[in-house]
Amino acid sequence: GLDLVVVLNPQVQEALPEPGPGERRVINADPDQPGGMFASVRLGLAAARGGGATGAILLPVDHPLVTGEDIRAVAEALRNGAAIAVATHGGRRGHPIGLSILVMEQIAADLSLKTLREIVRLDLNRVVEVPASKGVLEGVNTQEDLERISGRSFR
Repeated sequence: GLDLVVVLNPQVQEALPEPGPGERRVINADPDQPGGMFASVRLGLAAARGGGATGAILLPVDHPLVTGEDIRAVAEALRNGAAIAVATHGGRRGHPIGLSILVMEQIAADLSLKTLREIVRLDLNRVVEVPASKGVLEGVNTQEDLERISGRSFR
């Protein structure tokens, strides 16, 4: 039930089939530009805001074990008024992270902000921690990570 904005580099775009219904793609032509990964976050949030979004859920590609239920829980926290909703497991914060429209606008307006961690730490009173599966902590960035998580389920 959510619109999908995918930020990717030109090489990944070339390797993918056409976008599905409800999916918008934004190309970050220079993912190594100053601002690094946060430049991609800004591009995605701008596309979401341009499409009329009232909030956004950010899920990095390296967290494939996040469940649909994890995403629904973060979305529900946003619908219930959270400015920032962070998926957690066992007292540790992970991904996805939900942002209200006010936080999305703050990111657009304040170019000095450089990371999601910085956004979350600006005002801890506006952060709601959302209990989720262990998958919210499981980043997969190397072949060893992939072998470690292969065949595991976190439902």
